[in-house]
Amino acid sequence: MMDPLSKIATTSCEYPKIQALTKEQRAALHVFKHEFLAAGYRVYRIVPVKDAAPIFADMFGAAVADRSAEPMHKIATTDCDYPKIEGLTKEQRAALHVFKHELLAAGFRLYQEVPVKLAAPILIDMFGAGIALEKIEAAA
Repeated sequence: MMDPLSKIATTSCEYPKIQALTKEQRAALHVFKHEFLAAGYRVYRIVPVKDAAPIFADMFGAAVADRSAEPMHKIATTDCDYPKIEGLTKEQRAALHVFKHELLAAGFRLYQEVPVKLAAPILIDMFGAGIALEKIEAAA
């Protein structure tokens, strides 16, 4: 499995859905992406990519399963207690739990600057890129 974070990190932020955003809103989206990626890469210091990547993919998959749902709420209500974490140490489980909260905090900070109705479809695309077979490219 490819690392979902590297897929998101290399996905272009220049695509049609952000054209309606103000410069400040685009900046808030950019900050969110970097806070989210930094939190994820901190997990990789404790949880090997081979173990963390499938868990991240499941989390992102839950966020995009219903494209009409608000993705941060979907992540917030996704149960962390499932078979893929059973073999992890307490420290590794804690790192994943902290990541989830850092992701949620970054998302809700984003929502203070960008209305949910504008941000949610962009986040769905971003998380979808993390589980996509091909990375999303900028529109021509």
